[in-house]
Amino acid sequence: MNLTHADQLGMLFSEITHDHYAWAKKQGISYNQLAVLHSLVHLEQCTQKQIAPNWAIPKQTISTICKHYIQTGIIADSAGDDKREKLMQLTEKGETYAKAIIERFDDAERQVFDEFGVERSEALLQELQAISHLFAKHLVGEASGK
Repeated sequence: MNLTHADQLGMLFSEITHDHYAWAKKQGISYNQLAVLHSLVHLEQCTQKQIAPNWAIPKQTISTICKHYIQTGIIADSAGDDKREKLMQLTEKGETYAKAIIERFDDAERQVFDEFGVERSEALLQELQAISHLFAKHLVGEASGK
């Protein structure tokens, strides 16, 4: 099999994402629920529109999860600056629930980067940021005719 560097990179990202899916499943939630809870724990309040692109999850999927969490008392919503988009935040019940899960998640990810090493982690992140810009330039720029 003759894979390009882009193929190999995509496969590695898929493997890491699969590990996140598997971790979430062990917690009794979906990857998409993990994304919502993680966002609300770390951002404290945000809109569905902010969560979706950060996790590459369709906004409709985020909307469905948020509606469920509102109905179960995990999150509350309130009017934001843009009247069309409500700000969401964890309720007291939601904080207890979400923080327990996200603390375990953050600890696991912290262990990964501790084992990988600070210098290697920083170098990796810089290189990924650089290649991300190049993908945007050549794929997104091309698609929009730039």
